[in-house]
Amino acid sequence: MRCKKYLYGCICAILMMILLIPVHTYASIDESLSGSGTENNPYQIRTLDDFNEINEEKINVTFSLLGDEIHDAEEEGDAHTLSMDTLQTWIPASSYSVSANATVKDLLELALAENNMSCRNPGGNYVQSITKDDITLGEFDNGSMSGWMYTLNGTHPLLAVSEQYLEEGDVVVFHYTDQYYYEEGSSGYEEAQAALQALQKIQSIGTVSYNTSSKSKIDAARKAYDALSDDLKSIITKAGYKVLTDAESRYAQLKKADDAQKAKAAYIKQNTPSATALKSVKKKGKNAAVLKWKKIAKASGYLVYMSTKKSTGYKKIASIKKNTTLTYTKKKLTRKRTYYFKVRSYRKVGGVTYYGAYSNIKLIKIK
Repeated sequence: MRCKKYLYGCICAILMMILLIPVHTYASIDESLSGSGTENNPYQIRTLDDFNEINEEKINVTFSLLGDEIHDAEEEGDAHTLSMDTLQTWIPASSYSVSANATVKDLLELALAENNMSCRNPGGNYVQSITKDDITLGEFDNGSMSGWMYTLNGTHPLLAVSEQYLEEGDVVVFHYTDQYYYEEGSSGYEEAQAALQALQKIQSIGTVSYNTSSKSKIDAARKAYDALSDDLKSIITKAGYKVLTDAESRYAQLKKADDAQKAKAAYIKQNTPSATALKSVKKKGKNAAVLKWKKIAKASGYLVYMSTKKSTGYKKIASIKKNTTLTYTKKKLTRKRTYYFKVRSYRKVGGVTYYGAYSNIKLIKIK
């Protein structure tokens, strides 16, 4: 009988203890879980959620956000897309540590919060807009085919942001687009590759020079651009197309300058008389020398130069103003010296004087 009462008392005590313990709690005497306690109560009471948080598995993923300015892409014919790399970086690619059970939605909200941004996602599955610096960019703001999308490891998934779970090493690019038809995974993506190739040819033009290499690059870019439909031309963007038109304008300027330079050179050559030839330098009397040279038909006259050194020091000693005068006498030369002579022709056209090359050099010794 006593045993029954004792057993009954034990059962009642156990039941009372169970009723006094809060649901989903436990008392931990493990110092690694107790954290901090009080002097009277060295044990910390933790909830099951706390325990899960401590032991929650983490993964590392990469996230970036690409936005756009608000503009009428359809009216302007200037569509910005991820496929063409014409969007603005709102959040650069960064690594985030998230729960192993995190979705793209969780990652997006974390990244936005860390960068003082916010989004509107009323249904939980589709992000309608994102606000950055008091500017809200939403679906249809930049045209009937504009809105927010995301890629996971380079492709656009079919799952909504709250349905797509993440794995270690995933790379998420959340981006706006003015024309989703030309993004990866859409029916027009293959067509967009032609526009991308055209843009790459435009960007490869580089610094324009007046040579066949630059001309070939410009012509190839123009041909690729002209082959696109009007819709595809719109995703090249006005900025991209301006690179091409600027290159064409620059090449035209260089060609014009080169043509002008060539024309000037041709004009100078046309009016420049041929070089004359100094036929002879002969002594006359005791201290004079007589020079004779070849006649140049286009020349207006001739200039005579003299020096006491063969290579340097020549000074003009006479200006002959008739092309029929082919001789000159230099008087008062100093004895026991050697003199060197050369002649050049000249022609005057429209107030400009054009000079021929110097003639050969001849010398004379005055004894």
